[in-house]
Amino acid sequence: MLSEAEGTPEFLAEEFLAQAFAGFLLMPRLAVFQAFRNRGLDIPTATPRDFYRIAYFFSVGYTTLLHHLRAIGVVEHSRAEASLKVKLSQIRRELAPGLQMEALLPVDTAWTGRAVDTEVGEFLLTAPHVNVEGENLAQVAHPTEKLFRAVRPGRCRLFDTQSEWAAFVRITRREYEGRSAWRHLPEDNDESI
Repeated sequence: MLSEAEGTPEFLAEEFLAQAFAGFLLMPRLAVFQAFRNRGLDIPTATPRDFYRIAYFFSVGYTTLLHHLRAIGVVEHSRAEASLKVKLSQIRRELAPGLQMEALLPVDTAWTGRAVDTEVGEFLLTAPHVNVEGENLAQVAHPTEKLFRAVRPGRCRLFDTQSEWAAFVRITRREYEGRSAWRHLPEDNDESI
């Protein structure tokens, strides 16, 4: 039962429709299944780390993905609730032990069909045999993982030395506001590019 403090049913109905439309537009059911399958993951046994990887692939939040998976009947309510209790900082520590970071973008060789979008200061976690073309990403020394940090706006390319996989990376300035066509351009005063 809704309380008066939660808003009127008309507002909630409009909000629900907007959220549902966005979820189905950004994460169609077949695309969700394909994203898991491409990574060799089984949805019924997926871990919070797996959900985190898939959420970043679709450029949505971790909780957004879990709510959507529950809404389309792919993940049981209890399992979604248990996964929602896992803190993102804990998942990031599991993916890259020993590093404290606010944003860690896991990029695997199943990332196809679109560019990797990130911003200056964020970290990218890749397979050990992935390298970068360009000067916009800098490799970060880590004992167990291959990590890159976005150091300047622009475009570069990740490529796998053991396969034909490659993906473009578009890096924007942190908290950029302005025309989207210019978000990956270097600053005028940036002499390093």
